[in-house]
Amino acid sequence: MIQLQGIGQWIKTKPASELRVGDVLVWNYGESSVVVSIEKTSEKSIWIRTQTSKGDSYISRYLKTREIAVK
Repeated sequence: MIQLQGIGQWIKTKPASELRVGDVLVWNYGESSVVVSIEKTSEKSIWIRTQTSKGDSYISRYLKTREIAVK
């Protein structure tokens, strides 16, 4: 569990290695994005393509052990 800025409540998390297409990620101040695809994985990292509610698409690299807030 993690408490994000601007939300004021505890949000559940999961390691980046367990993220799947369709998962909704929650960020500070209530922003969210949807996992569109898993682009690449390596021994320690994972590259994930997400899309925001505004339609912007991003590829981000995370350590597989990083805890990310999910809805």
